Amino acid sequence: MTYFCIWLTYILVVFCFAPRLAHLQHRRYKPWRLPSVPRVSIWAATVVYNVALCLVWRFVALPIQYDALYLAAAYLPHAVWLCFSVKSTRLRLTARLWRLWVLSAALMAVPAVWITCNMRYIFVWGVCGALAAPVVYLSAALLYPLETARNRRFVRKAADRLLLSGVCTIGITGSAGKTTVKRLLTAALGPDAYCTQGNFNTPMGIALSVRDMPDNCRYFVAELGVGKPHDMRELLGVVRPSVGVVTCVLPQHTAHFDRVEDIRQEKCLLLDAAVWGLCHASVGYPAHATFGEGGDWWAENVQLSKTATCFDVCHRDERYRLEIPLVGRQTVDNALAAWAVARHLGVPAATIAERWRTVRGEPHRLEMRYTDRGVCVIDDSYNCNIKGATYALEYMQLWSGRKVVATSGIDESDPQLALNRRLGEMIAAVADVIVVVGDRYLAELRLGVGDAVPMYAVPTTAASAELYARLLHEGDVLLIMADYPM
Repeated sequence: MTYFCIWLTYILVVFCFAPRLAHLQHRRYKPWRLPSVPRVSIWAATVVYNVALCLVWRFVALPIQYDALYLAAAYLPHAVWLCFSVKSTRLRLTARLWRLWVLSAALMAVPAVWITCNMRYIFVWGVCGALAAPVVYLSAALLYPLETARNRRFVRKAADRLLLSGVCTIGITGSAGKTTVKRLLTAALGPDAYCTQGNFNTPMGIALSVRDMPDNCRYFVAELGVGKPHDMRELLGVVRPSVGVVTCVLPQHTAHFDRVEDIRQEKCLLLDAAVWGLCHASVGYPAHATFGEGGDWWAENVQLSKTATCFDVCHRDERYRLEIPLVGRQTVDNALAAWAVARHLGVPAATIAERWRTVRGEPHRLEMRYTDRGVCVIDDSYNCNIKGATYALEYMQLWSGRKVVATSGIDESDPQLALNRRLGEMIAAVADVIVVVGDRYLAELRLGVGDAVPMYAVPTTAASAELYARLLHEGDVLLIMADYPM
């Protein structure tokens, strides 16, 4: 019975690795990025509990037939932890995750085998269960150099394949609009174009897309994400762009950049490296062409609706009327960028317009749906920046009914820029009710909102869902802005 309990609790611990693995996966497998304080506190409390229970068991010296009872008491916190965390654990079962899981299980199996062979030390196994979290992070630390070297080889092979294939590579970067421009441009270029999948905008993500790129591809459209200095140089080592596009520059990622000008310089390295460069006129960087107000490509007669965006694309003496089944004013700038690149590459205007008739927007970017209770939900939760928030609130005004805006604030922004205070002012000018999820930017948002609009503050997504059940009624419009804390 005792042997059975040892290995049953071992299996329990192996399953309890999942929440820790999910945290590491979310943190890109960097073991020095420790969990949040509440999670560390739970682990510390488990250690204290198991050590205390071990001492009591060891010195009270209860009969050996109660070993199973001791193990059940020692591993009860793990069973409770697993039950409560299983619903919130979001694992992507990749090969790297499996390698980490197997190594963690192997390290944990060493004391299990030793104690099975030396039953008089059964009390030690009660303490070993508390080491589940350190074992996972130790495994991640042991594997990190090997995995990093493996990833570098994989990225290098992808870069070589991209170079030798002879495809026209198009790199797209910017503080907002990258993914939509990528999708519009890929659609405009037709079946010969292939793009990075989802939001794969890191060297590893681009390499994964290159691996799946078909052999008959003529155009490879890559989204390039820049979050800290030197990111662009690393990306340019993978994608040697024939065409470079900078959509816009906003005060994002200021935790890693001292000034907005530093962000602009980093992103515009793409224009320096590209054979032909395009940027928004507001970027103010030398490029072969610009788009937007005051640029070489601009829009006139813009008409916004709940289901589409109509406008005239203008370039010198050329004018073409477009209707795109994407919503929000940001569609205009995104379409102008994609249109300019496609026309530069020789795609006829009529062909682009025809291919865009069936284009679909990205999930969580002004995605509209109705609930069973008749509430219109506008999901713009993928990301939040001051420009995107302006357009989302403008789109919300097309709808009638009571307007409820839910946000957690603008993340990755410098508090000194007071962007969240400005965001609060913008929301208060449109919304009838405001819901703030999480308290990270609550104070700044409250300063911007003032007392003009009722505001609710909830700590988590689950709490916001409970609030919506009481707050929202048929005919209401709910705009969800920015990612929520879980």
